[in-house]
Amino acid sequence: MHLNLRKKMSNENALVIVNYDASYLEEQSRALGYNVYVIDHHNYHNLKKTLTPKSLKNFISTISKKHKNVSLLYGSGLEGKKNIYKDFTKLNIKGNNLNLLNKCGNIYKLENLLKESGFQIPKILKNRKDLSKHKYLIKPINSCGGYDISFSNQKKENDYIQKYIPGITYSACFFLKKNSFIFLGFNKLFLLKKFPPHPFVHAGAASIRLIPFSKKIIESLKYFSIKSNMYGFNSIDFKIYDNDIYVLDVNPRITSTFKMYNDFYNNKLLKSQLSSDIDSSISHKHKVKKNYGFVHIFTDRDFIYNKKPVINKNFINLPKEGELIKKDNPIFSIYMIADNYNNLKNKLKRKISMTKKYYSCYDINI
Repeated sequence: MHLNLRKKMSNENALVIVNYDASYLEEQSRALGYNVYVIDHHNYHNLKKTLTPKSLKNFISTISKKHKNVSLLYGSGLEGKKNIYKDFTKLNIKGNNLNLLNKCGNIYKLENLLKESGFQIPKILKNRKDLSKHKYLIKPINSCGGYDISFSNQKKENDYIQKYIPGITYSACFFLKKNSFIFLGFNKLFLLKKFPPHPFVHAGAASIRLIPFSKKIIESLKYFSIKSNMYGFNSIDFKIYDNDIYVLDVNPRITSTFKMYNDFYNNKLLKSQLSSDIDSSISHKHKVKKNYGFVHIFTDRDFIYNKKPVINKNFINLPKEGELIKKDNPIFSIYMIADNYNNLKNKLKRKISMTKKYYSCYDINI
């Protein structure tokens, strides 16, 4: 192929990535040959600035002048921003329709279908009698990453009061295209210990092979996701209590657990997300045979970051040398792989313990 023609063809395909931290998606998308444009908070620090109607129109217009085909891949960051969704309709969205993202921001809009699928959802508490009888949470509509969820009694305008469901929080990841459902795996989700600002903030996850009611959950997921016309990678967060499966959140987007499954499939999960077909290697026959896991390390004080001897290839999303890291913010993540869940858990615990010798940070409940 003539060099100029090859260059022209490669320049035709551009990908806009929106995510709180887009570093992994950016790297893997470039490996697939895309011209990548990033809107994120962690590296480019342009999430808040770009996701306004005027700025976003200019951002998309500039890219569209350079490339014939412009697509959108999104993770966190678009929740509750319905006023800009119409601007993204000019792009080829490689994921769920943004109207579904908006709907899933309030699981009570999905109550009938979730229950029809075999799930339950926590009860909303509205009167003083209910509040006196049950432990409860204050939770915002369009919550993301566990932020702003608490046991507080200070309710804001877009908050609702939800009955608290005790127990381990799990997630389930799955992939769909053309009503072809592929279950990817279950994960156990981690929380920080004693983190008053956001006690339910997402602090990591680890893949886990089997949990109670696995078969029932997978069957319910398949029914729910097909009925919802979901597309590509999705996940739900849930708890098991009194033999019922309580859905806490429906995530119709790329989440932090995507990396674990995409790494197992050697970037073919992302390739399938961005193309019209599912790669043949992604199927129920090719189950994840190792346990993947990660934790986010949050600092408990302001400090200037500098690399310490503990840092190695298992540390990802590193800040820049000399960067100011503010109290209660993540510093970096630790990513590990093991042959089974117990080995993975122990490896993560050892890494966290070593990290705390060099950095002042919150402990994680694994």
